[in-house]
Amino acid sequence: MYSPPKELYIPDTMARRFLISAMILLLTFGLFREGESQTLPFRSYSIEQGLSESVARELLQDQNGYIWIGTGYGLNRFDGTRFKSYYQRNGLNDNQINALFEDHEGRLWIGTDSGINVMENDSIRSHPSLEGLKRYVIDSIYRDHQGEWWFGTEGAGVWLWDNNRQLTQYSSVHGLAGNRVREISQDEEGTLWFATDQGLTSLESGNFKTYTRDHGLPHEELHDLEVGEDGRIWLATERGISIWDGSDFTSFGTEEGLIANSVLSISLQGNGRAWVGTESGAARFENGRFRNYTTGEGLTSNIVYSTLIDREGHAWLGTLGGGANLFLGEYFYNFTVDDGLSSNVITSFVEDREGNLWIASYGGGVIRYDGEEFESYFVEDGLADNKVYTLFKDPQNRIWIGTAVGISLIENGKLQPSPEPFSSLNSVRRFFKDPDNGDFWIATYNDGLFRYDGEELTQYTEEDVLENNTVMSIQKDRQGRLWLGTYGGVTVLDNGEFTTYSTEHGLPSNGVIKVYLDQNDRAWFATFNGFARFNDGQIETFESSFGLSETISYFMFQDDREKMWIGTNIGLVRFDYEKYRQADSELERDLSFRLLTKDQGLIANEMNAGAVYRDGSGSFWLGSVEGISRFFPEQLPEYTTPPLVHLEEVIVGGEMAQPGERKIFSHDQNFVQFEFTGISFDAPENILFEYRMSGVDEEWTRGYDRRVRYPSLSPGEYHFQVRAYNSSGVKSDFLSGFEFDIRQPLWFQWWFLVLMACFIIAAIFFIYHYYRVRRMVEIERMRVQIASDLHDDVGSSLTELALQTDFIRTGNLEEAVEETLKQIGDHSRRIVSALDDIVWSIDARNDTIGDLTDRMQDHVNRLFSAANVQVDYNFSGLEMNESLPVQIKENLYLIFKEAINNIAKHSNADHIAISLQMSQNKFRLNVTDNGTLRTDKRKSGQGLRNMNMRAKRIGANVDIEDEQGFQVTVEGSLHL
Repeated sequence: MYSPPKELYIPDTMARRFLISAMILLLTFGLFREGESQTLPFRSYSIEQGLSESVARELLQDQNGYIWIGTGYGLNRFDGTRFKSYYQRNGLNDNQINALFEDHEGRLWIGTDSGINVMENDSIRSHPSLEGLKRYVIDSIYRDHQGEWWFGTEGAGVWLWDNNRQLTQYSSVHGLAGNRVREISQDEEGTLWFATDQGLTSLESGNFKTYTRDHGLPHEELHDLEVGEDGRIWLATERGISIWDGSDFTSFGTEEGLIANSVLSISLQGNGRAWVGTESGAARFENGRFRNYTTGEGLTSNIVYSTLIDREGHAWLGTLGGGANLFLGEYFYNFTVDDGLSSNVITSFVEDREGNLWIASYGGGVIRYDGEEFESYFVEDGLADNKVYTLFKDPQNRIWIGTAVGISLIENGKLQPSPEPFSSLNSVRRFFKDPDNGDFWIATYNDGLFRYDGEELTQYTEEDVLENNTVMSIQKDRQGRLWLGTYGGVTVLDNGEFTTYSTEHGLPSNGVIKVYLDQNDRAWFATFNGFARFNDGQIETFESSFGLSETISYFMFQDDREKMWIGTNIGLVRFDYEKYRQADSELERDLSFRLLTKDQGLIANEMNAGAVYRDGSGSFWLGSVEGISRFFPEQLPEYTTPPLVHLEEVIVGGEMAQPGERKIFSHDQNFVQFEFTGISFDAPENILFEYRMSGVDEEWTRGYDRRVRYPSLSPGEYHFQVRAYNSSGVKSDFLSGFEFDIRQPLWFQWWFLVLMACFIIAAIFFIYHYYRVRRMVEIERMRVQIASDLHDDVGSSLTELALQTDFIRTGNLEEAVEETLKQIGDHSRRIVSALDDIVWSIDARNDTIGDLTDRMQDHVNRLFSAANVQVDYNFSGLEMNESLPVQIKENLYLIFKEAINNIAKHSNADHIAISLQMSQNKFRLNVTDNGTLRTDKRKSGQGLRNMNMRAKRIGANVDIEDEQGFQVTVEGSLHL
C-alpha cells in the first residue's frame, strides 16, 4: 500500500490515541464499519416513509405486484411510492402479523397472534370455520396441492383444514419434530415439509418423518424453509444454512464465509442462489460463497427477520427496527463524511501512478484514498486553500491542485507551493497539458484563460478572444482543435483562430460547464440548460419528458457500450443517442433516457461541475454536494419484466367509485379524477405513464404524475386507459381502465323529451279544449239568449199581430180588406210555427237525442191528433241524454218534419213507422207509411229538394221511395 511522505501525516499523537480508542469502542459495540467503507444501494422503508412499524416480520409480493409487509403493529401494502396500512380496526384479529400467504384466487391469508384472517377485495374478514384458531399464534400458512390448508402455530403444532372444512391438529405426539412450526412447503412429489424448532419433518403418504442432527442437520432449530426448483430443500438454521438433496444435508456457516450462524430467513433466486437474513446482517449466497451486507454497507439494521425476491429480481430484507430494505445491486458504492471524507462537496478526482485516488473537496481540502482509508490535507498541511476546485496529474506524476486562492502541487509525496509564474492565479477551475506541443493551459473563474509555453504565461480574456472570462473546461480533439467551455458559450481555437458558438447558434445556454469528447471524437456540451452535441458544424439539442432542458448539466462521460451519461441537478441521466436518433415517435425518444437518482442508490441528485473521473479499473467516480458515488455502469441491470399498472382510486363527482364493470353517473357527476400506480420497484418515481380518455383525448398523454383530472365532462360514453413504462423502457403487458357513462341531464333524457312533448301536446289540447269548451259554453249561452229573444220578442210580436188581425176582422170590413187581414194572420201564424222550429234548434237546452225524439213525437201528434192514424216509434238503444251536434239535430229534424208533412198532405195512410238508430258514430232515420199518393199530389217536388239539400248540409244520404207507400231513409255520420 502506498504511504505518503511523513510531512503529510497528522503529528498530534493525542489525536491518534483518541482515534484508536474510538475504534476499539466502536468494535466493542459492533458498530464499526469493517473492511472497505462504502455504502451500497440499499433503499429503506420505515415509519418515516409510511410503514406502520419498523419491525418487518414478514414479506410477500402478490400477483398484482404489491409488496405486503407484516409488522408487529399492522399489515402494510406498498406500491413503490405509498403505503396503505391495515389494523384491528380494519378487521384484523391482532395487529401482530407473523405469516402471509396468497392463494390462486388472489386472496391474502394473514397469520396473526390471534388466528387467521382473510383479505379479499380490500376487505378483511375472519372465516367462521377457523374461529377455533383465534387462541393460537399463527407462524406459518400453506395451501397444498390438494387445496387443503395447513396452519403452523407457536407451540400447538400444525392444524390441517381439509376440504370438508374440518380442523385437525398434529403435534409432536403424532410424529412432528416440534410444536412450533415456523414454515411449511411442498415439493413436486407432493411431500410436505415442516420447519420446526426441533428439526425438519416431512409428511408423505400420511407418515411423518423427522430429520435432526443425527441425520446431518447442523442444528435442530429451524427458522425458515424453501423448496428449490430442483427439489432441494433449503433450511435456515441456528448454524447457518443447510440444503437437503434427498439423501444428505450440505451446510454452510461462518466457516464458509457467512456473516453469522443464526439464520432467520432464506429466499431463493434461482440457479442455486439465495439471500439469507441473519442476526448480524444479510448475505447473498452464490456458487458456494457468501457476500455479506451489514449496516456498514447501508442496511438499516443487522437483524434481518425476513427476505423476499420480487418479480424483478430485487432482494427485500425485513429488519428489526430498520423497516424493510430493498437491495438494488452493486453498481453504486457511496462515500460520505461518515466514511472518512473531510467534506461532502466533491469537485474533482485524479489517480496517481501508485493507484491512490486524490479527491478535491470544497472546504475540506484534498483527500487521498488508498482503497481502504481516507486521509485529508488542509491549509495547515501546506495547501493553498481548503476550497479546492480541480486536480490534475501531469506526465511527471505531479498532482496540480487548483483552489480558490492559488495553486498547490504534490510532488514526491510533498505539498509544494505554486511554482512560478502561476503563483498569482486564483479560482483555478481546470488544468490541461497539450500532448502535442506541451503547452500548459489553466482555466480560471473571472480571470480568463492562461497558456504557458514553457517560457511565457499568456492571458486570454474578453478584451481579445473570449466572450466571457469564466472558463470551466478545456479539451483538445484529434484534429488539433482546442475546445473551451465558458460562460459565454463554446470557444474553439483552431490554427490560431478563435470561434465562439452561443445560443445564437443553437446552444441551449451560454453557460457551458463541461466540454466532453466521446470515443468518436465528437464534442458534447454540458450547460446550465441541459446538454448538446456538436454535429457537422451544427449544434444538436435534446429534450425528454422529465425536462432536461430545464436542468443543469454538470458533466458528461461515455461508458464502454457508448452510452452517454450526464450528471445533473436531478440525478444521473443515461442517454442512448442511437436510439434517440432512430426514434419514430416522441415516446421512443423519451425512452432513450434513463434517470438514476438517490432512489436507485446515487449518493445525491445534485452533482458538481466537472466532478467525474474514470479510474484505472474502469469505474467512474462522481462528485456531488453530498458525497461520492463510485459507479459501475456495466453492473446496472436492465429490467425486462413489464411493470404492472393499476387504477388505485377513481373519484367521480367527489365520491369514490370502484373500478370494475361499466358505471353510469348523472350529468352533474362530471368531474372525474383517476389515481393510478405502476409497480416496478427499481425506480418507482421514474415510471412513465401513458393515458387517454376516449371521447376526450385523441392521442396518448405521457407523464410521471400518478393522477389525472377531467373536469366538466359532457354527457356520453367514456373509457379511460392507462399503461406504464419502467425505467428500462419496458411497457406494461396490459392496460388498466375504467368504463363509464355520464347521462344526459333530465331535460335531455329521451323519456323526458317524450314526456315533455306529451305534456306540451296535452297542454295545447287542454288549452284548445278549454277555449273550445269555453267557446261552446259562450255559444250555448248565446243560443239560449237568441232563442229566448226570438221566442219572447219576435214570436210574441207575431202572435200579437195575428190576434190583432183576427180582432179587426170581427168588424164590418170590405171583403178585400178582410181577405188581406186573413192572409196577414195566417202568414204570421206560419212564421211563428217556423220560428218555433228555429228557436227549438237554436236553444242549447234542446241538444240531446231525447229532445229530438220528443220534438219528433210532438210534431206527429199535432198533425195526426184528429186523424185515425197509427204511429209506431222505434227509438230502442238510444242514449237519450247524449248530445247531438246542432247542425245534425236541426237538419235531421227538418228532414223528418218534411217527411211527416208530405205524409199528412199527400198520403192516405193509416199507419206510420218511425225509426231512429244510432251506433258506431252513425245514425239512420227511417220514416215509412202504408198509404198511396192521392190524386191531388203536387208536382213541384219542393219538399223532396229541401230534404236532399238538408242531407247534404250534414254529409248524409237520403233515399226516398213512393212506389209502395212513402218511405224516407236518411243515413250519415254523427261527426261532421
